[in-house]
Amino acid sequence: MFARRGFAGASLDEIADAAGFTRGAIYKNFGSKEELFYAVGDRWNDITLEAFDAQLSGGSEDMFDVPKLAAMWRDTMWGSDAEFFALELEFTLYAIRNPEVRERFVAQRRKNLARIARFIDDHAEAAGVSLKVPADTLARILLDASDGIRLAVHIDPAEGDLYEKFLEMILPAIFTED
Repeated sequence: MFARRGFAGASLDEIADAAGFTRGAIYKNFGSKEELFYAVGDRWNDITLEAFDAQLSGGSEDMFDVPKLAAMWRDTMWGSDAEFFALELEFTLYAIRNPEVRERFVAQRRKNLARIARFIDDHAEAAGVSLKVPADTLARILLDASDGIRLAVHIDPAEGDLYEKFLEMILPAIFTED
């Protein structure tokens, strides 16, 4: 429901109906539309990060196969449609405009970045390489660049996806072989 109607456009009644619950059950379990959105976001992040980790765990050499790595990231982390990305952007703007929401938004983002940083450290160690920058810094760079490239792809698909080119430029600058 969120993806179809947007965060602001989806009412709790519509969400409850679509999920087969009462509005009271939604409030009892989540307290607010924002908390429901965070719960959905947390679950989405768990699923996508676990799926990406499982794909990459097939072999540490995949970490340096840029076309394969870029395709795995896009296919797993970006989701499949522009509606979902638009929803993410809408909620980001909502959090920027609402300080009471922003605090929780930032906490969720930091949690995700910490998971990505651990993921980077674990896979770098398995591949026998060292990082030239701290994993938490690299996680922010990769996620922020990914979001920007993803935005450009949805706005003007004819321009093409530059994520693979971005990885080609950045990977040699961040890893050293042990």
